Amino acid sequence: MIRLLKILLSIAAITVGVPALIWFCGLIVFTGSVSSMIKADSKLKTDAIIVLTGGSNRVNRGFDLLSQNRARHLLISGVYKDARLNELVELWGKKAPLPECCITLGKEAENTIGNSLEARKWVAESEVKSIRLITSNYHMPRALLEFRHTLPGIEIIPDPVIPKGFNPRKEEFWKLNFLEYHKLLMSGFRVMFFPFDTSPVPKALK
Repeated sequence: MIRLLKILLSIAAITVGVPALIWFCGLIVFTGSVSSMIKADSKLKTDAIIVLTGGSNRVNRGFDLLSQNRARHLLISGVYKDARLNELVELWGKKAPLPECCITLGKEAENTIGNSLEARKWVAESEVKSIRLITSNYHMPRALLEFRHTLPGIEIIPDPVIPKGFNPRKEEFWKLNFLEYHKLLMSGFRVMFFPFDTSPVPKALK
């Protein structure tokens, strides 16, 4: 009886311990990859720039690159419905010329999946073949997963923005990475097993 109990405990330890170890190692790898991200080469040109709103300095980075003629088009996805282009330019605060004809404010997306779907429609209309994707470093892995799934055949250059003060010495760093890691796992699960579902949580699981 004691021997059977030991065997059952060993099986339980393996059943729980191995997945937990894999989960923990994945979190460490994710956090390390986020911390080591660097901006893409500012001299690199693409057909378009896509900025995902929701973090500091993302839109400014897009305006900087557009003003330097690093792309022909700029899509700012996930913009508040009442936002105006001139207001965003004022917040940017620079005097460099911007081609207003080539800047699109996307106001339909409410999450990362929505960003990718909004981008897919815009890319098709603009005949874009390559994009520079701008979002915060902690958000980039999930954004790339969604965009590569939604935009197969389009060259995507990740250009992560590092939020001010975002470093391992801050509690916010660990909170955001912990949250994004689990969102990435959910996105990966959805893309793999429910590739045509556009809900953050697959409808079949609700």
